[in-house]
Amino acid sequence: LGDHLASASDDKTVAIWQLPRMNVIWRSQAHGYLVNQLHLRGGPSPSLWTSSSDGQVKQWGWPQSEERQAVDTRRVLGRSYNLHAVWASGDAQQLLVGTWNHALLVLRRDARGPWGGRALPVESQVIYQRAEAAASDAVVLVGLSPHRAYAWDLRRSRLLALPDFGVAAYAALPGAEPGEVLVPGVGGLLRYRLERGPDGDLAARAWARLDTRLGPLLCGALLPGPPPRLAVGNGQGELILLDLGRLFGRPLFEGRLAEARR
Repeated sequence: LGDHLASASDDKTVAIWQLPRMNVIWRSQAHGYLVNQLHLRGGPSPSLWTSSSDGQVKQWGWPQSEERQAVDTRRVLGRSYNLHAVWASGDAQQLLVGTWNHALLVLRRDARGPWGGRALPVESQVIYQRAEAAASDAVVLVGLSPHRAYAWDLRRSRLLALPDFGVAAYAALPGAEPGEVLVPGVGGLLRYRLERGPDGDLAARAWARLDTRLGPLLCGALLPGPPPRLAVGNGQGELILLDLGRLFGRPLFEGRLAEARR
């Protein structure tokens, strides 16, 4: 965000880098165990959220990186979880936290009260990645083992299944259009556009580009357009640039989404 970059490491630290020189301006032992994911939330008071296998989610200032709060899931839910994917609402009153324990943690609090919530069982062992579809009040979640793509409906508090067309979902990032999320995976690339139906339920249009020649796509970043381009990294260590305007034809799925299996 801006001229700073955040990184996390298996040595339990988080670092803030100054761009473009890439010099470290701050580093701290942020957690008691592996730091598994970062979530940078912009706005008038930007903050960095971190999740860890120590069972804690922490909020930090940006880019000064003072610790603002720590959410200990053991205290909130009464048991320990190994945390991975993390998403925070703009008002810092709601968290979605993926775990390595076949559970999605849905945590909330009011402006002054303590955190509360629940652990929602999920089919995937780990909820690994997430991307917000802000225009649709939804968050797309990617699970591994088995690979699954989910949508969390922020209005209805429901976990919904997204069609994957045989692509083993691996990552997630916001797309170029409102309500759009791109999901790279093993065997191709998925594109979802989430929308609200007349009844307020969450619906989707979904596309797939199936191409095993690209290799397993493990990460991606949307590049400024026009035309919109996607940079993806594969399991062979290659960086591939894709023209999004030429990748997809007609949607392969259009309709309302069903509850996810648990």
